[in-house]
Amino acid sequence: MRSTHPYVFYDDPVRLLRLIRLRIRFGFTVEERTQAQFENARAAKMETLIPASALSQELLNVAAESNACEVVQALEQENLLTSFSPALTNAKSNLQGLGRLEKAERLVESANLSAEPKVTLFLHALTAKMTPREKSEFLKAASLPKSELERLRNLEPQAHKVELALRSARVRKPSHVYEILAAADAASIVFLLAHSEQKAVQERVRNYLQKYLPIMQEATASDWQAIEGQPGTPKYKRNRQAFLAARLDVRPRKPAEAEAEGGPPADAVARERAN
Repeated sequence: MRSTHPYVFYDDPVRLLRLIRLRIRFGFTVEERTQAQFENARAAKMETLIPASALSQELLNVAAESNACEVVQALEQENLLTSFSPALTNAKSNLQGLGRLEKAERLVESANLSAEPKVTLFLHALTAKMTPREKSEFLKAASLPKSELERLRNLEPQAHKVELALRSARVRKPSHVYEILAAADAASIVFLLAHSEQKAVQERVRNYLQKYLPIMQEATASDWQAIEGQPGTPKYKRNRQAFLAARLDVRPRKPAEAEAEGGPPADAVARERAN
């Protein structure tokens, strides 16, 4: 990475943060002269002159990165993370929590679900170790829109409701798990993967993403349209549950059972598929 002119960091100090973020995103190295310019700007404490609006936008840019945890770690190593808040010292950057969050987001995205908007989950993890006062001051300085602040306030309570539903004694079959998580927002699913301490909840979320959801994604639009009744009516609900149960709750037959019913031997089926 190379600057276009000697005063690039003086003209716009937010570029100090942007250099770190883009270096991590692309895996680039910084050209020697540009690195010297960066260090000179740091010696002049140019980061203290970054406007609040530019800090707010750069925070959102970091949140949107696929490897935001690594960006935060790099900013921390350069002593630039405190530009966003004095509270974001090494002890409170919560790199471990951000790492768990990224793994959860990747798992959700691997199931063809969108983990957006990432900023809500990122901010929750980033501020997890702050005191209530520090968190309030940080969010105020970030100048986030009211809609984002509302999502942040509701994130944990909404995820907790989903967690309680998954822990219910009534949830015994894959179709039950599917019904709960298909109605949940992606942020709640990511949150549970990253934070739930309930082993059963973790297993059910993973089974939903890796087993149940792929099965139901194979259903065509005509399959869903064939469900009798008007959506929202008891009749439709019963038929929809029967539709899910027929696809998710049926126990796969063992090879011996298939052979007993006159089906081809398992090894013959395997050879045929291999060919």
